[in-house]
Amino acid sequence: MSSINYADLGRDVFNCVGDLSNILHGEVMPLVNRENNTSELRECSYLLFTRVWCWVLSLHKLNAPTDYQPMASCARALLETTADITLLAHGGNIDSPEKMLAWPESARLKLARNLVDYFQEAGLPIPNECQDHQTFLQQNEQRIIQRRTSLWGRPQHPERWTGSGDLVADLRRIGLLQEPLIDRYLEMPLLQFYRARFPILSWSVHGSGFAVTRSAAHSTDGNDFYGYAATCHKFSIDLAIICTLSVLNLLGVSGEISDLERRLEQIRTRCLTAYSMFPS
Repeated sequence: MSSINYADLGRDVFNCVGDLSNILHGEVMPLVNRENNTSELRECSYLLFTRVWCWVLSLHKLNAPTDYQPMASCARALLETTADITLLAHGGNIDSPEKMLAWPESARLKLARNLVDYFQEAGLPIPNECQDHQTFLQQNEQRIIQRRTSLWGRPQHPERWTGSGDLVADLRRIGLLQEPLIDRYLEMPLLQFYRARFPILSWSVHGSGFAVTRSAAHSTDGNDFYGYAATCHKFSIDLAIICTLSVLNLLGVSGEISDLERRLEQIRTRCLTAYSMFPS
């Protein structure tokens, strides 16, 4: 029987999340918040980092192996946020902050149109709780369609704010950028992470994916739960660090927090040391 205590290793990885959470909450978020609303680029940077900050703070509340489903959701979300921040930093006019800020309203219009069409096709009256969507559609449809055409070259809602049809297309473009922070902290292209890790994370998020649950449930010692939780924490830490440093670089304030990169590197090293003890 193995002498390795996987519960202790899992706690070691979890403690790294706590240390990262303290830095983001106590030092980075106040600095990013100070830079908000001075330009569209800075507003987008603030909003993206807010997602990272919220996810890491939430992740630090998930300290039991049975929390593996929201843990997986965190790692999935941070992959997409890393992609968005990277494209925003390198995008120029192609991946502009104007597109990012316009996308939610376009998505709301798509929701409103689909909802109204559903009730009309079903021959049903629109219920009171959906009236706001109908009003939004009536008041804004033509304006938003014109803006879609101006920003993305077509009247239809784009699946991604960049105008691409899916995340993979954006990850392919990111691979061409050779972003050093991704190489340093994730040690693989984002597209490789998407191909190798994202499907397994998705199995824990989608209701029909029992693969992780069955494997852990049939484990004789419970270590599969600890290992999977540690995997979610490890990659969430990697991605959150990339996002943090990218946003600070984008805002031009990366040097304002004393010794930040060294401290983040220490957290990552401690996490990797514990994580590497789990079976591959």
